[in-house]
Formats: sequence, structure tokens, C-alpha cells
Amino acid sequence: MRAIVVRRVGGPEVLGEETVADPLPAPGEVLVRIAACGVNFADTERRRAVYAPPTLPYIPGHEAAGVIEAVGDGVDAKLRGRRVAFFSPRSTGTYAELATTPADELFEFDVDEVPGSGHLVNLERPDEFNRILQEFLARV
Repeated sequence: MRAIVVRRVGGPEVLGEETVADPLPAPGEVLVRIAACGVNFADTERRRAVYAPPTLPYIPGHEAAGVIEAVGDGVDAKLRGRRVAFFSPRSTGTYAELATTPADELFEFDVDEVPGSGHLVNLERPDEFNRILQEFLARV
């Protein structure tokens, strides 16, 4: 797969496109084909070593949206093919065509409830963030 790889700390010039091996989901994880990823201030600060960077080399990015292609052991196989989004502070790698993430950090796009739109529903943790997010998305 294609990915943006950081091999040394620095500015945007250290971002390089490379072909790397496809990741495999570990137990409790899913493999997502990335349709869109978030680029955050924290990502740029990690890349510049202002925040503690991951071990080099690494693929940046903690959030994305896409379609689940595979599931690891212990994850419901019915999730394959579902449209999801996620923010995963425990993992990195969304600046790529594929990324793995813990299944308990997924938000599912539920298009059946509001035809023609896609609001997010937390699969595992209906918490305060999810409530606020759903209220916001209902207004847009």
C-alpha cells in the first residue's frame, strides 16, 4: 500500500510517500481502507519533535474514515464492509491507504436512520463525546 512515512523529525519536507506492507489487524482490531484522514496540529508537532514522536520511522495520523476490510480475532465479522470513522490515540498510521485500529474506538456511519446523510454512532461506548457529536451532526 501507499503511505506517508516519516523517517526523521522536521518540517513537512520529512513526509515521504512510500510503498509499505499492508498492516494486519491484531486481536480486537479492524483493518480500515482509508477514504479520508485527519491532519491535526498534534500530528505536525510530533513530526517536529515538539511532542514526543513515535519511534522512527512511522506513519503519522490518529483519525480517519473508511470501510472495514478485515477484522482481527474477537471482533464481529459482520463489521466487514461497514463505513466507519475513528480517533485512536493509542495507535498511528492513518496517512495511508490502510490502517488498523482497536474495534472499540470505531464510530459507525449509520445512514439508515437519516436517509441521505451520515451521522456517527459509537459502536462500543455511548459516552458524552458521542452524544455531543450526534447533536452537532444532527444540526449540519
